[in-house]
Amino acid sequence: MNVNKLMEQKAVTKYRLSQNSGVPYITVCDICNGKTKLENCSVKTVYKIAEALGVSMESLLDFYLKIC
Repeated sequence: MNVNKLMEQKAVTKYRLSQNSGVPYITVCDICNGKTKLENCSVKTVYKIAEALGVSMESLLDFYLKIC
């Protein structure tokens, strides 16, 4: 799944995702803007974002892994 689409579906802003996940705001922005690829993030970061969005890590990474 795309992080931006999930955020839109759940009406979550980058700031709120950062606050709910504990991931630094700049990291969330970099992921959303494509500057940082989610598959290059640490497992801990992916876990925190997935948990904050209410999805599994696998479904969150599935979008990125299918592209490669």
